Amino acid sequence: MPVGAQNPKEDYILMISSSNFREKWAYELFSSIDKKYEKEVGMNVYAESLSLWFLDGPEAIEAKRDYLRRRYAHPPRLIIFIADLGWYACRPLLDTIWKDVPTIVCHSQPHSAKDINRRYTGAHIAEDQAVSIPAVRDRYKTTLLYAPVYVEENLRLVKEMQPQIKQLVVLLNDRYTSYIVEKRFEEVARKMFPSLSLKFITSGSTDTEQLLEQLSSFGSETGIIYGSWINRS
Repeated sequence: MPVGAQNPKEDYILMISSSNFREKWAYELFSSIDKKYEKEVGMNVYAESLSLWFLDGPEAIEAKRDYLRRRYAHPPRLIIFIADLGWYACRPLLDTIWKDVPTIVCHSQPHSAKDINRRYTGAHIAEDQAVSIPAVRDRYKTTLLYAPVYVEENLRLVKEMQPQIKQLVVLLNDRYTSYIVEKRFEEVARKMFPSLSLKFITSGSTDTEQLLEQLSSFGSETGIIYGSWINRS
């Protein structure tokens, strides 16, 4: 597991993930950047986790910002955010001690909530409470790497692999982004496969034991798509 630095003074790259470094893709991304810059260029690469799944309110977010402010008072040469949530949480730092530091943001949705605290819920966020990520980008030296959620492609693939299915189960967490994904699944399935029944199981209302029990009860007429799952226990 990559760890952060102790008040680095030299040039360095900082990666902040509001996803999870234990996920294979996130760790491999860090490893490839670490290999390129630390081993080939001689620039240190540090990583910090800013997983808002385990920060239970604005006070906890502010405490994490204070930690980053103290530890990385000497600005990095580049900041890479894995998922846009960390970028939103760190915007007060980008407006102050990290001002004018170039950033790269890997994100999956074109919009986010204006108020970061609204991201804690899976409730609908009205259009006037959402902000375009590209619009916010214009205030900062930010490059966006958009990794879309392939809803149509996943639905089509499941139907090709299991043409007999009558129900599709989608596993999601209980955050704002998953709410958007859920609505997108409903919209696309209604258009492409109107007879297909959809069932969403979320980590906010179902624990892992209940999840396993439900999954074991499904037969061959049920397809399953894993979107995201957070085990907080």
